[in-house]
Amino acid sequence: MLPKAPNLDDEWHPIEPLPAWPERLRRAGAFSWPVLIELAGTLLNAASRYLPFLDVLGSLVWFAGQVWREPTIWRYYQTSILAEAGRDAATWLLAILYSTLGLKHTDRISLYVPERTPKRFTKVGRWSDNERYRASRGRPTYPMDQGVIGKAYEIGECLVRGAEVPDPERDFEAYVSYMEEQWNIPAADVRGFTMRSRSYYAKALQTGLTRYAVLVVESTEEELPYERIKETISNERWQYMFGALKDKLPYISDALRRGI
Repeated sequence: MLPKAPNLDDEWHPIEPLPAWPERLRRAGAFSWPVLIELAGTLLNAASRYLPFLDVLGSLVWFAGQVWREPTIWRYYQTSILAEAGRDAATWLLAILYSTLGLKHTDRISLYVPERTPKRFTKVGRWSDNERYRASRGRPTYPMDQGVIGKAYEIGECLVRGAEVPDPERDFEAYVSYMEEQWNIPAADVRGFTMRSRSYYAKALQTGLTRYAVLVVESTEEELPYERIKETISNERWQYMFGALKDKLPYISDALRRGI
């Protein structure tokens, strides 16, 4: 069957000609600032063959174009850089506090940040003169309903004297049962402890009504210098230093969660 002949009386719509190359490139985004900056960086790198100092400049310019074009790249590097700076600051601060408190190789100090979804804590800093306790990775996260961390976050502080806790060196099974029954920590997690602590002091750090972290001092010994720890942490100078670290803590926990 032959196709229907066109009606010459119908309105005529001419075919729009293709735009010139500059216009086509503009529509494709080739003339956007990020792409032009990347191109400038590439040209500078090429020119560095004759002027070596242009190599670094070209790389920086190209990277700037990449960041402008892909905001996620900047967010990644921002998180990474701020998280690394935050981790260093947290470790430095904990090491100074450790020394100020006169803690020993049987002791350790750690800092945890709460996360709302899911409800858990992430460790963002740790220090001990005992390399084994300091290097221990432990669990990546800590549920809010377990241990002294959760209790301190709930009521403000938590103190456990070693005399109340079974000695794991003498009766490890009694120690496991105590941790499971008293602090809701699964037996499998207790058996995996690198540091089998007996005495604890945990304190929630807060600004105004907002609790933003929990500081935990622990020891394998029966006693800690509880009064000295309380007095020092409550000192205005230490409150100020931890408060200055507060804004970096979310970057650290976010980086740890994303494996950065």
